[in-house]
Amino acid sequence: MQLGRYEILEPIGLGASSTVFKARDTLIGRIVAIKTLQAGLNDNAWRERFMSEARIVGQLSHPRIVKLHDMGIDETSGAPYLVMEYVVGETLEKHLAAKKPELQQVYSWGAALARALAYAHEQGIIHGDIKPANIMINQDGRVMLTDFGIARFAAHVTQAGGLRGTPAYLSPEQIEGTPTDGRSDIFSLGIVLYQLATGQRPFHSDSVEAVCAQILKAKITPPTKVNPMLPRAFDGIVERCLARNPENRYANGEILSTELEAVARQPHPPARPKPVLNRSITNALRYAGAAAALVLALSLPIAARFYRHNLQLPPVPVATYAAPKPPADLPLWRDTQAAAALTFNTTAEELPVRPLVQPRPVRTIKRKLEAAKPNPTVADAGADGAPSASAAAKSAEQPAAAGIPMLIEISAQSSDGTVAVFADHQMIFSTPLASVTETPGEPFHAVCTLIPGEHQLSVALYKADNSLRAEKQGLAELHHGDNNLLAIRVVKHTKILLLRGTGLEVTWPNGAGDSQSEHGPKKFSAQAVEVAP
Repeated sequence: MQLGRYEILEPIGLGASSTVFKARDTLIGRIVAIKTLQAGLNDNAWRERFMSEARIVGQLSHPRIVKLHDMGIDETSGAPYLVMEYVVGETLEKHLAAKKPELQQVYSWGAALARALAYAHEQGIIHGDIKPANIMINQDGRVMLTDFGIARFAAHVTQAGGLRGTPAYLSPEQIEGTPTDGRSDIFSLGIVLYQLATGQRPFHSDSVEAVCAQILKAKITPPTKVNPMLPRAFDGIVERCLARNPENRYANGEILSTELEAVARQPHPPARPKPVLNRSITNALRYAGAAAALVLALSLPIAARFYRHNLQLPPVPVATYAAPKPPADLPLWRDTQAAAALTFNTTAEELPVRPLVQPRPVRTIKRKLEAAKPNPTVADAGADGAPSASAAAKSAEQPAAAGIPMLIEISAQSSDGTVAVFADHQMIFSTPLASVTETPGEPFHAVCTLIPGEHQLSVALYKADNSLRAEKQGLAELHHGDNNLLAIRVVKHTKILLLRGTGLEVTWPNGAGDSQSEHGPKKFSAQAVEVAP
């Protein structure tokens, strides 16, 4: 079969208004693609319009646009035809039917097509039928726009003759018959981008009328809802492309390509492979889960009874409490905010009564902590706890032993609840976790003064409703010049059963309790500590 100087080799495509053949140019021996109009569309008005637009399309020269080499009219049938560059490859429509492209490929192809449209629009040419069937993927994996055969010269835009293009990829102005420009191609390219990234079109139905109605009125599902691996920025790009008002779309393809390239440069988390399980493994897991649920249901009453009888913990302190009465010669506890103003001779009646929400972070000063002289009363105590005669004689000549400041350092991952510290069964400090987390990344500090020697310490964590969540107990010895640091760390947990110690990590000062931190004791320089004003 001969068409002018071209020898027809085989048909390679059939559309609604044209047929594409593979042919050879007998004059120069080049393989080309020839597009001819279908019968019934070869009237004079259509042919003149087709030839006029072909002359303009022939001026396009872009690496992402299939070149137009020649045009003519079949002398036998009178049908016009276009002679185009032959691309070795397949259409994007066939490619999508076989596999789904990678995300980086989606961004790269979308940016290349947008830049090709920007070039054509600058020449005053719009495509008018952007769809996967009119996008070629060559043997190098590059995309190329083809079929500008029904593109219209921008200065002569008209909708005479009805819809031109594929309904599922039409813009609202093409459906309504209003004037179109390059932003109509941007709308159609947005539909192609959505399909590339998600594997489905944003507008789809069984009838042309329903599809057109969706394009004009329906709200699309964001691409990230269909494909969670997409970044949020891609939703904004597609939403702007598919804006029903052309004024709200990208003004040109160059801006669209720039935003797609910016998204491509952003790091994205790798996709998690989905586990493949056969039916037998699935059934085994289902039965195992049912058995575990049964065992858990049967063990809950036993666990609750064990917790109630064996893990009974002290009640939560009330929101406002009075300071415990200390010994006459040395206060056991003092308010951390007013500690700088109190002396060791302060009596119990002079100690302030503070609400529970009181402590503030303290600062350390740069002077070294001077070790106090040993307390003869403590050092020479008898077996029954009473001081010996020699100790009593010495105590008459020497002043009482100085109190030892114990630094309390609290780090918390949660701001819900209250943490309290007990020494020898008396509460010496408490603070809501909300005050601990006021300065992110920095631990909370407070100071409490205790008598030198051995103390039974307890740290309790209470919930927001004042019910006990966890407790840690330990033995500590406080000495002048030692590292007297009580480090408390409140961590989040996701355990089903509330076990002893859950949520608390405690490092005791100079002692080993039942809850040493897994990283060992924290180091704290031997410096004196003063309360922030």
